[in-house]
Amino acid sequence: MDYIFLIVSGIVIGLIVAVPIGPVNLICIRRTLAFGPINGFVSGLGAAVGDTVFAIVTGFGLTVIAQLIEGYSP
Repeated sequence: MDYIFLIVSGIVIGLIVAVPIGPVNLICIRRTLAFGPINGFVSGLGAAVGDTVFAIVTGFGLTVIAQLIEGYSP
């Protein structure tokens, strides 16, 4: 019984932490309610892809800057 309680409470806490309401979430919720769940899912998928591209560009940018600084060090 204790394990079930721990699993359910972990899921609830995880959902509360993982779903902060921001502008992108509001767009996904609005499109889901207005046009259906598939449109909302695609909107969320687009937001996730955009965040992924932004993270990749940031990672490569930091790598280039680190190599540039390393090249100037004696």
